[in-house]
Amino acid sequence: MNSTNPRRDALRKNPEWRERERAYERARRRVRYEDETLRQEKNAKLRAWRAGMTEAQKAKQREAMLARHRRRLASDPAYKAAHRAHQLRNTAKRRGAIGAGEAVQRAFIFERDKGVCHLCGLKVKKAWVLDHVIPLAAGGSHTKANLALAHASCNARKGANLTHLF
Repeated sequence: MNSTNPRRDALRKNPEWRERERAYERARRRVRYEDETLRQEKNAKLRAWRAGMTEAQKAKQREAMLARHRRRLASDPAYKAAHRAHQLRNTAKRRGAIGAGEAVQRAFIFERDKGVCHLCGLKVKKAWVLDHVIPLAAGGSHTKANLALAHASCNARKGANLTHLF
């Protein structure tokens, strides 16, 4: 973001401008790849390019991608939330949980539970997490019905036990 044009830098810091740019890019990509033949051609070129890379180049490419990912996780809260939700859904699917694909909004659970920890009954302020009432390890699902608000410390004490054993 450190270009020689201060006006462009100021524009890039503006969230409205960033959102317009992202929407434009998404629309441009959608139009560009609607044609299946274009997509297939692009994928074939990409496979050929990757096949010609050495292992050192592939490792460098992976490191660069991970660095971009880590920077975005650190700077973009929405990206971090989406990434966390993706991780939870995949964990639930791996463990064979029912309803593993349901997207859950943390804010919805917070409002539904009125900001009260379901384990100790006290208001939560800073360190709160979503607790699986029936843990994923015990076959619970990653659904709104099985999630409740909890203090991080209460949830850590509960572990993978059922709530009534806590």
